[in-house]
Amino acid sequence: MSRLLPQALAGLFLLWGCSQVRADTIRPVTLLSQDRILVLSPHPDDDILGCAGVIQTAVQRKLPVRVVYLTNGDNYEWAFMLYEKRPILRPAEMRAMGEIRRQEATKAEALLGVHADQLTFLGYPDWGTEHIFMEHWGPHRPAFRSMLTEVTAVPYKEALSPGAPYKGESVLADLERVLREFRPTKIFVSHPGDAHRDHRTFYLFAQVALWDLADPRPPEVYPFLTHYPHWPRPRGYRPDRVLQPPVEFENLPWVEQKLTEIQIAVKNQAIALHRTQMAKDHAYLESFIASNELFGLIPSIMPGSPEEPAPATLKETSVHPASLEVSSGTIAELSWRYLYLEKNDLVFRMEFSTHSYFDHPVSAYVFGYRHDRPFAEMPKLQLSIRGHRLRVYDQGIPVKDSGVTMERDGRILLLRLPLAALGNPERLLGTAWSRSAEEPFDWRVWRAVDLRR
Repeated sequence: MSRLLPQALAGLFLLWGCSQVRADTIRPVTLLSQDRILVLSPHPDDDILGCAGVIQTAVQRKLPVRVVYLTNGDNYEWAFMLYEKRPILRPAEMRAMGEIRRQEATKAEALLGVHADQLTFLGYPDWGTEHIFMEHWGPHRPAFRSMLTEVTAVPYKEALSPGAPYKGESVLADLERVLREFRPTKIFVSHPGDAHRDHRTFYLFAQVALWDLADPRPPEVYPFLTHYPHWPRPRGYRPDRVLQPPVEFENLPWVEQKLTEIQIAVKNQAIALHRTQMAKDHAYLESFIASNELFGLIPSIMPGSPEEPAPATLKETSVHPASLEVSSGTIAELSWRYLYLEKNDLVFRMEFSTHSYFDHPVSAYVFGYRHDRPFAEMPKLQLSIRGHRLRVYDQGIPVKDSGVTMERDGRILLLRLPLAALGNPERLLGTAWSRSAEEPFDWRVWRAVDLRR
């Protein structure tokens, strides 16, 4: 049976082998005496799964620690039903479960030595933050409406900004406030290649916030992965295991935090305090009780020129790497082979494995960024390709005369995006994926592209 793996903006390729990352190539995380540690957790429990060892080490060394939760995890009805042993469906009940999850997070962090006043809950919609990032910016776009809690603004009085509308600028303002006030030197945040929408989205908000603040000495960013197909394996409690990166990410630079036996035991106890989640997902959660924690560093893409385009294959270059590969079975549907600038156009070159694959839909999102223009005002383009038809949207609204074009020559497809259509950006955030006829999937891996010259 074929299985699809994550796709990157700059490259979707045949997988080459299944060798794992050598242990001696993974550097240790180094916490310094002057460090200030910020953990950005999409939901209550992700901080424990990905960073409990880092947090314990920071506390033991008396380093300042702050944990920020993007959501209260209030959209997981199946776990709540198992926890309560009855149907949990009414909006007020879902919000009540979000409060319970906040309390669970507070107890778990206290076990690690982090006090309640070191925790910040933003209260944005569980399973809705990607929609906010994609299509809910600016005064002309409505606030997002949460599916199960049925609210359009932060409903929790303990949140940083109670009543803040579910809009992109609200999330960004809250996060920038935390960054300005806490001044972290190291940020541990969910991975842009994570399978969960809220996880990859928190990374995106963090990236934009860091660009906005433009600190001359920006903090180091350490993304942690928690949702990925067939990883970690085997599921369940194996405290002696050594986590290795998924093979598809093996060419990324990784660092790790090693845990002592006491830290592993405390992490196990902290995970158990998330009782609403243990009721359904205990085997998955316990898979992260290991002798180490992993963080995959994501370099920006630097586009080349038509004469020297930036190759996407990690095996080919260490200057302009792409982080991920995709395959369907043993044949890749398509490959984003090159990314380059040609005059005032950004050009993506794709190659399809066969002509028939061209019938599969291809989607891409490309968002521009400039330091002198609010991100809410910048174009946020979605490209939808089916056969020879290209449609362009900005926050879900069709764009006429965008100037975006595509050219096809056999299995080669070129996409040209005028920089003006992207707001003449200095940087980009982008992702692309296809939908297989055999196995549709929803997976988006985001990359940053640096256009400054």
